[in-house]
Amino acid sequence: MLEQNLDNHNFSANGVAPALIPMLDAGDLPRLIEMSCPGKDGSPSSAVRRLLARFDADAILTAAIASAGNPLPDDVVSLLCESLGEQKDSRSFEVLTQFLLSHPKQAVNPFYFYLMRAGDDVVAQLNAEHVAAIWTVRSTETAWDNALQRICRMR
Repeated sequence: MLEQNLDNHNFSANGVAPALIPMLDAGDLPRLIEMSCPGKDGSPSSAVRRLLARFDADAILTAAIASAGNPLPDDVVSLLCESLGEQKDSRSFEVLTQFLLSHPKQAVNPFYFYLMRAGDDVVAQLNAEHVAAIWTVRSTETAWDNALQRICRMR
């Protein structure tokens, strides 16, 4: 039911996905990743992204590599970054920062939103490589100037 209705945001993200949460386990990750083709707007399904965000970063990453191979295709990296960006644990941030360095275009927006709610101790872990990655794909000077200023203040 979820897969057939991924294009219907309200039904899939607000109806089917929450109902599936109690029934999911790590064995469902490969199928969720396989059905994560970008939606009509070119972004991964928010329902799949929210379901993936219920799992720890290493489980998601392992399932993605098993399903999509290594190196991961850009659309899978986008899905992973958006899922990791919704989490609040340090391992998710670590993986997200690795993706920022290897796939800045796919990681930069989820990274930005994670960064804006992160504590100063998390921001202090970033270095010049992270600043350079953000700089290469910044989309609006105002938003990225704020993120870069916060990183630089902590350095």
